[in-house]
Parts: sequence; C-alpha cells; structure tokens
Amino acid sequence: MIKRDVTYIELNKYCWTEDNRMQGMSDKNNGAWYNYDATGERNLKLTGQTYYVNQNGQDYYAPIFDQQTLYANPLITINDKGYTKHYFEEGKRICSKIGSGDLLDINTLVPHMETPYEEQQNIQREGLEWTFRACMELTPEIATHNLYETVVQPYEGPMNPDEPIFYYHSDHLGSASFLTDNNGNETQQLVYLPYGEDWVDLKYNTQQFETPYKFNGKEKDLESGYNYYGARYYYDWLSIWLSVDPLSDKYPHLTSYNYCANNPVILIDPDGREIVEIIQNNKSIWNNILNFKLSNSVYEMNSSATQVGYNQDSPKKPKQSLEQLLTSTLSNTEKGESISGEKLGEVLGIPAISKVISKIIKKDDNTFDVKRTIAGLGVLKDSPMKIEKTKLTIGTKELSAYRIQIDYRDIVKSRGALPDFYVSGNNIYYYGKDGELQKGSIPN
Repeated sequence: MIKRDVTYIELNKYCWTEDNRMQGMSDKNNGAWYNYDATGERNLKLTGQTYYVNQNGQDYYAPIFDQQTLYANPLITINDKGYTKHYFEEGKRICSKIGSGDLLDINTLVPHMETPYEEQQNIQREGLEWTFRACMELTPEIATHNLYETVVQPYEGPMNPDEPIFYYHSDHLGSASFLTDNNGNETQQLVYLPYGEDWVDLKYNTQQFETPYKFNGKEKDLESGYNYYGARYYYDWLSIWLSVDPLSDKYPHLTSYNYCANNPVILIDPDGREIVEIIQNNKSIWNNILNFKLSNSVYEMNSSATQVGYNQDSPKKPKQSLEQLLTSTLSNTEKGESISGEKLGEVLGIPAISKVISKIIKKDDNTFDVKRTIAGLGVLKDSPMKIEKTKLTIGTKELSAYRIQIDYRDIVKSRGALPDFYVSGNNIYYYGKDGELQKGSIPN
C-alpha cells in the first residue's frame, strides 16, 4: 500500500496499454485489472473492493482482487460463481444459460502449453503488480482462487437438464429491454436514457442472474460503470468514450471522444471504431433518413415530384427531358453568373425547387457550384453542391449525364460525402450501399 493524502477525485486512477486499452483502474471503492488477447479482446478481468485504513490520521488505500471473470470465448464466461453460456443470432445476444455441467474433455481441447501454468501465473501476477505500482503508485493484493479447481473440474460431470435459461428481448439498438426465464416470466426490465445511461433496472422473481449486458448489448462493468465495447470503453453518464477513436482520421469533423455523432437513437458503434446504421426489414434507418434528407433537396425531382409542386396535368409540364432542361438552362449562363432557384424551378416546371436551391453559379462549361438553404434543418445553410457534365456507363451503353455531388457533412455529421447521383435523359441514377446502380425517374 502507498500512503496518500488525497481527495476522492484524486483516487480515480487509470492505466492504459500502448494500444490505448484500459489496463487497470482504481477509485475509492473498487479496483480492476484487465487483460487482453492477441486480437485485442478482453479475456480476463480481476476486480475487488479498495481496502482502506486510517492509521495515525493518514489514509492508506489498496485494491484487493478477490473476484475474477474469464472470457474463454464469446460463447462462455467463467467466474467464481460458475459459468454462463451465451447464444447469439446474427451477432445479437438472445439467450444466456447458467451452466451446471457437461464440460467434457476439458484438457484434451487445449494444446500443450510450453510454459508451465504456475510460471505463467507468476508472470501475470508480476505484470499486474508492476502496472499498479508504475501507473497508480498502488500495491494491490491478489486473492483470487484457481478457476480450474473451483469451477471447471466440479462441472465436468453430466449437465443438469434444468439449467436456468434467460432470454433477451432487445430493442432496435441491441439493448436488452426485458429478460425472461424459460417459462416466459419476466426476470429483469431495463430502460435507458438516449445515450445509454440506466434509467430503470428492475429485477423480478430471481436471484440467479442479473445481466451485465445492457446498452447496445455490451457488458457494463459493475466496478466502474463503464461499458466495454472491444476497442474502447464508453461512459454513458457523460456520453463519451474514454479513449481516442483508433480510426479517428475517418471522422475528422468529429471529436475523437464523440459517441455515434451525437445520434445514439439511430446509429450504433459495435466495437468503438466505426459508426454504422441500424438495419430494419432489409432497409437501414440511416437510408430512410438519408432519403428523407434527399427528398428535401434536389432529389425531390426523383422521388416525390408532387411534394415540390410538379403536377402532371399542369400546362407548365416540360416537354424536354430533365437532362435537356439542365443543359439548355446551364449552357446559357456565363461563367461567374448565377441562376436563381426560382428561375430553375420555373424552367423545370417544379416551382418549389426554389425551397432547396438558392442559386447555381457557373464555374466553367462543365462545372457548377450550387448553394442551397433548407429551412427547419438548423445547420443546413449554404451547403455546397456541384453539378458536372460527365458520362455514365450502364451495361454496354455509355450515356451522357450530369453528375450531382453533395457534401452533406453539415446535415448529419457522422458520414462523409453523399454518394453522387446522375441525371441522364429523364432518369436519375445513384449507387446504393451495396454498390448496385439504382434508378428513379421524373414523370413524363
């Protein structure tokens, strides 16, 4: 132990590995040490309460590690109470089963270790003590039991057919909302605030299993309150990651500690490295939102023309194709001159297009800058677009087309640039997330 005259805040200590993973933590109440395998996944956790003594008016602190969790693989975890088996469907945890036996041929499944077990244990113990002394100036006490003797060996016998089973009922984010037993009785109810902080955590009818797998289905460490995602730890109370994004250069417009681009209801970050959209009914919520944004932009010409004032029975209905209208309108504009959104809407027969395009500025014969302002979307003001004359290959055909590029990082800051879309004839083409060319058309 190290004598410390410190406040509570100064007792929150952390140690990190060279690849920015939390190795140890200690506060006034608990301590923890984490070990990782060669792939960076956590495979061992030691925890325990912080020991406190006041001697002659001086405070002494040291964590005592008397609890351990071994992550044998994603399907099984072992701790001092026993072992738990986990079942997944497409990456989502659907069931946890409290093990009671049937751990057969344990030794034959593990290759012979060149270094004796006792020697490996001593190396690990020395590394743990050095970590706490060097990083935190603390000397921990290690009081764990041998899991092989206390858990594995006693469960090598036949399995109990009445093993307790608990089923997860998760929301669209993968967060556990309810747990039920094999009879359908509710055993735990969980409700979260938008960024994952626990709001409701009620237990019913059982003392056998309290899930640590909560927000996004990730393990929430009881000793620290942090959520373990794999590459990083997430602190839901502050809505931030505890360490820098390993792929921070992929999102230069966001802080490296930002969680899901401040959009935790529709986006998830499976391991702390990359934001992804949520999939529902083979279509992503992200794409639904993206399509909504597009329907409020130039893409209104593709999806719902009636929403922007295009009337098939209107005498202003254009006789030319959309590409021809763009060509005739843009080619008659001198370099540096601009076309107002009102004029463009009048030419195209879509008056309401002026709501999403303020003006088009000609840079040269093939390139035009577009400024747009959309009310009601807050940060979306004077967002840059570009219209460029190009060629589009469809099968064996090469068609003339206008490529329209939009930089929409100011709309939803968790993505880069919107995929380009093309105007050719009376059709609009764009590449979906699967890389396939999609087509929509303007009414004739």
